Amino acid sequence: MLKFRYFQLRLPCSFDELLKIFLNFQKENSRSEITLIRKLRNEIFFIARFNRYISTKMLSPDGILIITEVPTIETYSIKIFKQNKKIFLCCTDPPRGTKFIDEILTKLLDSNSYFFEQVEFQHSLIFSFIKNFNSYKLVSAKIRDFHVYDNAVGRLEVSSQDGLTDEIAPFLRDKHYKIDALTYSVSHLSYHGLIYFSRNGTLRISDGISDFSMPLIEVALGKKE
Repeated sequence: MLKFRYFQLRLPCSFDELLKIFLNFQKENSRSEITLIRKLRNEIFFIARFNRYISTKMLSPDGILIITEVPTIETYSIKIFKQNKKIFLCCTDPPRGTKFIDEILTKLLDSNSYFFEQVEFQHSLIFSFIKNFNSYKLVSAKIRDFHVYDNAVGRLEVSSQDGLTDEIAPFLRDKHYKIDALTYSVSHLSYHGLIYFSRNGTLRISDGISDFSMPLIEVALGKKE
């Protein structure tokens, strides 16, 4: 499955101004860590590369622990796009943290006057997306923080290839809980696959339906409140 992670950006400039910043940045920094790949009317595709150091430990023949720093390069494939006057960032095969976004925006904007937050895939957003498929069903749900008894909460995953009901499980009826992730089985024309939504803005999509799915989820993001 292909993996993406979405963030909403609040920038001190418009999308068109951001594109101009990108073009000027490329002219002035030909060997920069940020390389523009392609630009469309409402989309900017680029690669970001940052030098990192990884600590390694090894024992010498004398039994002495030796710690060294090994240089490496982390590469991120990024798209910044505009939907309904909102600006989003999508990272393909993303890392767990968000340090790379700070590094990218700080270099481009030359300031800290920006804000970003992970997209929350709530029910309304998910439904506005999956309703575009010929058929869909919820096949897995990861939930947490549901009340078990006094001073005890539970975390579990419920799954069924036949599909889950809206309440996910009978014992969750009328209980408060939080959803960590939902997985849907979807079909469209001759294509079918799985789509996984995580509360931290991560989206996983089966390869065969990604071309059809990606534009739809991004349109749905622009409509969310």
